[in-house]
Amino acid sequence: MLTYVKEKPVVGAWLALMLLTGVSWWLGAGDSGHSAGLDSMTAATAAMIIVLFAKAHIVGMYFMELRHAMEPLRRGFHVWIISACAIVLGLYLWA
Repeated sequence: MLTYVKEKPVVGAWLALMLLTGVSWWLGAGDSGHSAGLDSMTAATAAMIIVLFAKAHIVGMYFMELRHAMEPLRRGFHVWIISACAIVLGLYLWA
């Protein structure tokens, strides 16, 4: 299996997406205002936002083939994903 993941990086990306989906589900699976892994709902939601943008990064790099794109396009995508994450996270924490 490990050899197959090395030969087909999209399989590794898919596995990472499944793992991150499980992490976001675990973070949001708490009852009565407590999330599974963190004490406050604000921290859990902030962690889920970060996981969301990590998943968007994986989709962009592997399934939209940006890993094979020209360097300026890749860098632009990295800047966009980090900026968007910081803005959304900042707006959530500020409000």
